[in-house]
Amino acid sequence: MSPNEEIAGNYVMVHPELKNDPAGKAAQIGTIRHADLIRNDVYVEFQDGQLGLYAANALLTLKKSEDIFKYLERDGHTLSFIDYNNLHKIALIERFGYPEQVSRALELAKESETVYRKGLVSLEDHLGLKNTIRRLR
Repeated sequence: MSPNEEIAGNYVMVHPELKNDPAGKAAQIGTIRHADLIRNDVYVEFQDGQLGLYAANALLTLKKSEDIFKYLERDGHTLSFIDYNNLHKIALIERFGYPEQVSRALELAKESETVYRKGLVSLEDHLGLKNTIRRLR
């Protein structure tokens, strides 16, 4: 299965700080319907049925659970109880959850800037595409 096919059906969140969002879906969660990672095109369908075209760096997904757990171990004492708890839930969903639960984890990340910054990563970074996309162009 190609990377394009592997990510189809995954939940992502449009970056909340996205400046130029023609679909107007910043901070909203959708499902990847199609991707052409060589062209850096990711098509996301939202709950209202609208389809948006995004670059991989404009979409957020869950960080690897190991990275979240390392952060919690190192700096968890600096977090509020709610932020700590939400990051812990996100890490557990990333490690053990069903794909449908990822949507809930993304919703948790929207509740706090700390959780969103420490629990999410761009799809581009998650897939290790940063240098690959530039090299293929």
